[in-house]
Amino acid sequence: MMFERTRSALAWAVDSYVLFVLLGVLLGAAVAPVAVDTATGPDGTVAVVPIQGTIDGELSTEYQAMLAEARAEADAVVIVANSGGGSAAASEAMYMQTLRLRESMPVVATVDGVAASGAYFAIAPADEVYVKPSSFVGSVGVIGSLPPDVEPNDVVGTTGPRKVEGFGDREFFATLETSRNAFVGSVVEHRGDRLGLTENEVATARVFGGSVAVENGMADAIGDRRAAIRAAADRAGLDRPSVEVITPADVGGGDWTATYALRAAYYAGGADEKRFEPIRTANTPRQGSFPTVLMAHPGAVAAGDATLVTLDSRGAVEVATAGDERSVGGTGSGADAGANATDENATDAGRIDAAGVFG
Repeated sequence: MMFERTRSALAWAVDSYVLFVLLGVLLGAAVAPVAVDTATGPDGTVAVVPIQGTIDGELSTEYQAMLAEARAEADAVVIVANSGGGSAAASEAMYMQTLRLRESMPVVATVDGVAASGAYFAIAPADEVYVKPSSFVGSVGVIGSLPPDVEPNDVVGTTGPRKVEGFGDREFFATLETSRNAFVGSVVEHRGDRLGLTENEVATARVFGGSVAVENGMADAIGDRRAAIRAAADRAGLDRPSVEVITPADVGGGDWTATYALRAAYYAGGADEKRFEPIRTANTPRQGSFPTVLMAHPGAVAAGDATLVTLDSRGAVEVATAGDERSVGGTGSGADAGANATDENATDAGRIDAAGVFG
């Protein structure tokens, strides 16, 4: 009798152990997919934000909205720049927006075709700048056009000798110099020990090809968007980031349309719809108007009959513009002629790049 009870107890224990093992296996099989998904899913987000086309107030507003969305949804941001610059005021606003963003998360920039003048200013605060060998960066400086004088007469009356013009030449050049100093100083500060150029060399406003820019410290490394995304993820401590591309269409609705003033930027442009149009300064008298101050490459500007001036060590110097057909930089006319035959926009574009991008 005692033997039967002992055998029954052992059998019950064995059956219970087997049941426990089976339950453990089934439970593990049910939980395993969840554990695998958790281990292989994204551990954060890198947002990609473009700067495409001529910089103006509209682009600056879109940029602010895109960065606000990135700040809310991402752990790091990659800025993709492809612009010849534009309005000085809008460029300064975009610079400050990038600077504020970098205070809260890693920011890495990458250049598609061109990041010239105001576009380079906008990405200057980035932790790193990636370029392609064929990219162009630089043109650190300010240009401006000054409307002609208008004297008081029997048609235009004023209550003060300066009322009709609103400003003088001294104020105009002081504004250019202040903007130039802020631009150059910011580039020198943000590039820091990586920069192999002196402040005076930066202020010459030269444009550098991608490989040269890496050598002199205007950029950090040769790489594309993927390299920039990986660098941003590393700075944010992400091993498996998801990537979210935020465009003006996402924050404003409708199609994403960009206007380019340099052919190099136009052909590299990634907007849904794109058009080519130089930056035009108004042919207006000084009465009722103000100087046009730009952080743009002069090759992107069509000034009409106006004279564009820039500041360098010699003082105020006239610069070539998009409408100037003088040969600059030794660019060949044969290649441009072939390109012009394939694009109705390329006729003006060829002159713009001849006057600018390779200068």
